[in-house]
Amino acid sequence: MPNIFAGYSHVDGESSGSEQSLDEEFGIQAIKTLGVKRANVANRTPWTDPGPCRSTRERRLVQKLTYDGYVACHYAYMAKVVHDVEPICFEDAVGHALWDKAMDEEIDALNANMTWELVPLPKGKNVIGCKWVYKVKHNSDGSISMYKARLVAKGYAQTHGIDYEETFAPIAKMATVKAVIVVATSKGWVLHPMDVKNVFLHGELQEEVYLDKPPRYEDMSHPNYVCRLRKALYGLKQAPRAWHDKIAEYLVTIRFRMSNADHSFYVRKSDEGIVVITIYVDDFIVGGDNEKEVEHVKSLLKQKFDMKDLGELKFFLGIEVIRMPEGIWLLQRQYAFDMLSKYGMVGCKPIYVPLDQNGKLSVDAGEVLEDATMYKKIVGSLIYMTITRLDLNYTIGLESQFMQVLPKPHLDGVKHTLCYVNATTDYGLFYEASSELQVHGYMMLIGLVTSQTGDLLVVLCSLLGALLLRGVARSSR
Repeated sequence: MPNIFAGYSHVDGESSGSEQSLDEEFGIQAIKTLGVKRANVANRTPWTDPGPCRSTRERRLVQKLTYDGYVACHYAYMAKVVHDVEPICFEDAVGHALWDKAMDEEIDALNANMTWELVPLPKGKNVIGCKWVYKVKHNSDGSISMYKARLVAKGYAQTHGIDYEETFAPIAKMATVKAVIVVATSKGWVLHPMDVKNVFLHGELQEEVYLDKPPRYEDMSHPNYVCRLRKALYGLKQAPRAWHDKIAEYLVTIRFRMSNADHSFYVRKSDEGIVVITIYVDDFIVGGDNEKEVEHVKSLLKQKFDMKDLGELKFFLGIEVIRMPEGIWLLQRQYAFDMLSKYGMVGCKPIYVPLDQNGKLSVDAGEVLEDATMYKKIVGSLIYMTITRLDLNYTIGLESQFMQVLPKPHLDGVKHTLCYVNATTDYGLFYEASSELQVHGYMMLIGLVTSQTGDLLVVLCSLLGALLLRGVARSSR
């Protein structure tokens, strides 16, 4: 099985020639890729330990990602994405011309779609608040596509049975997303991301829902009026279900078939080729083996919905997608940087082991913290990193077992893991274009893998080519 972990080898005195060229061309600080030359040589030729070795299996150094050649374009794209700062609240955005214009456009779209009507609040009815959320959208070359301001309802104030009933979110499983990327890598498919504008406005509301007037757009002539919603809005608990019903109905009319394993994945087969659509709320990935057929499907979607074509797939749900002739890389570097900044760990000392081998996680490990909020936030953020960081799976699985009773050493343990993330931000997954699409199953028995339990660890996994479809690790005495 190929080694799908990747990262940099930190060796003093060696660096990639691409660092200086990127510094000069884009005017940004290059990420130091120490030891790249040695890694490149190792990747071209097998490396064998000259000393005695019982195994005759071929050995290679860990795979490395450099910014030479084609990848420099992606590096420039990510540099532009990082440079554009997004407001985190209404107070930060109001008064800035670009964001004021974005909010005006959002309100105009809501009014044009007849999303609500102003009415007095009926007696005994619940009213829901709302807030603004801001996002900078980018084209495939890193240039700014649009400044997006989105009005979001505070759905957590809704009451089941009163202003919402059934809920369902059209969210593709991450295993489905990665499987599409693996197949595209092996078969040479094109992958294009698309964004639906005001996605939830396409869904019709069946319930009676009342919303506060948006900040900055209060109606002074009717100060006590509220908005009665006719169409679904971001943040409402039933909004994703209404949108799913709408998009599923349309995709069936253009000869797509919903997958039984994932209701957010659709396939269309014809004599012209195969086209697949993966849906994550308002973010689409449209791909297939025939570029003309893919473009035809995209045109059909644009005729029905107001959609933005974002070009080649390079960034999706916080995951960098770097396509090369040899294969595709998936990384979460920017997500890691944002997470370290959020928890004040940007300047922490790098550590190259994810879990303290001398420590032991247990409910009686020490003084119990009264507030476990920070611990839960960090663990939740780390769980999302396991999409591309399989080396974190065991550590995060162990740390997530202590959410209720939290001894202080456990908080130190997750900070240790953040130090490991800081040292390995460039680790990720690489799917080779030459890999065969065959399903393989493996079982491995590991004895005394950690001092945390001292148990045997049974690992079961199934793979599609280089993609881990499912992995299960269970301890056994």
